[in-house]
Amino acid sequence: METEIAEKVLAVAGFTELTASNSKLFRKRVCAALNGHTVVEIDLSQTTFMDCAGLGALIAIRNPARDRKIIVRLVNPASRVQQLLHIMHAGQVLEIINRPEVTMPSIPLIEAPAGRIPRRALLATEAETGTPAGGKGLSPALGPLGFRDEQGI
Repeated sequence: METEIAEKVLAVAGFTELTASNSKLFRKRVCAALNGHTVVEIDLSQTTFMDCAGLGALIAIRNPARDRKIIVRLVNPASRVQQLLHIMHAGQVLEIINRPEVTMPSIPLIEAPAGRIPRRALLATEAETGTPAGGKGLSPALGPLGFRDEQGI
């Protein structure tokens, strides 16, 4: 007898809006990919806007998944999406989970005189401060890795 414990997860991510303009395509693509999976995890961390058609698409995915004994999870919904899900009582029909972000260890924000940030010091990200910092979670004054180079640029 063989027993398989591992979940076969279909991870869905990478959309900023789930609205009437894209919900049908979203639903079709996810439903087409259900075969062979035991769990569908829809990452809503980057989704900043969802309307009723988007919510309907999530429910439309859950129905055939449930018939196939597939679990559908909404993972890390952004705050505006979380509000919609709460108001609409979506948690009664969809599993909503918030996982801590997996991040690299970082140096805490270091206090320094204005204009003098020690080499290799990281700045606080949007998640920590609530204010955008260059659109990618880093200060635009710092390079793509969040560090100043030798010349201070």
